[in-house]
Amino acid sequence: MLWLRDHEDLLDGTVVQAWDGITKIKYSLQGKRKNKSLQWKGWRLLEWGD
Repeated sequence: MLWLRDHEDLLDGTVVQAWDGITKIKYSLQGKRKNKSLQWKGWRLLEWGD
C-alpha cells in the first residue's frame, strides 16, 4: 500500500482500486478466488511481501 501511495501518479485509477486489484491477483494465485484475475489494468503481481 505504501508503494501505491508513493507512486499514485503511475496508476490508472485510485490507490484503493489498485490495492483491490492487486489483492485479487494475490488471492487468485493462492487459489482462493473462483473468478481468477492475473492482472489489473496491465499490472501483474511479481512478488508479495507481508
